[in-house]
Amino acid sequence: MKIVDKNGEPLSDQTLREYIMNMLIAGRDTTAVATAWTLFLMLKNPETYAKVRKEAIATLHGDTPSYQEIQNLTYAHAAFMEGLRLHPSVPTIVKFATEDTVFPDGTAIRKGEQAAWFPYAMGRLESIWGPDAVEFKPERWLVSDSDGRVSVKKENTFKYPVFGAGPRICLGMSMAILQGKLTLAVLAREFDFEVLDNPPVVPGKSITHIMKYGMSVRVKRANSKI
Repeated sequence: MKIVDKNGEPLSDQTLREYIMNMLIAGRDTTAVATAWTLFLMLKNPETYAKVRKEAIATLHGDTPSYQEIQNLTYAHAAFMEGLRLHPSVPTIVKFATEDTVFPDGTAIRKGEQAAWFPYAMGRLESIWGPDAVEFKPERWLVSDSDGRVSVKKENTFKYPVFGAGPRICLGMSMAILQGKLTLAVLAREFDFEVLDNPPVVPGKSITHIMKYGMSVRVKRANSKI
């Protein structure tokens, strides 16, 4: 709140409010909904949930994982990216031109006009992702090098624009992925979940891709008889 603008003046209340809204919407809600939808998809695909759990048990040691341990959560990382493909945190993105410009294909955009794209639809197109586009498959993100080391593919951001594309890609992308895969890994390691059907898990109308009624689950400790 003590930051000054380029003229040395204190930030206005309106600017501060916009900063706070940006942090809440872009820095909190997006990661939360991405993690929730990915967990939902994992629970609908028990084999994936089991693989995330197995990796978490083998990789995370103690209650405070190290940064390197988190970086080694390769399968959880792939699951998070796949969850975002099918349920991007911002399903519709709109940009307004501040000046006349021309797209690389020659399309003219005039000042004040808008360009929109739809990551939710793009993530489900067979023309982009193949005949299994609507299936939840974290394996599509895994690649192996000549030594057999497995890592997560860095997909073309114009094919996978959930974090934006071009020079103004999301500043918080790395942090969101770190938080998402760690949360999924810890949840899978510690708990068993049963998704309840009432209320149903369906999208709601919002800037971010929320669950309209949330996700009701029955929870128990892993390996517990309770």
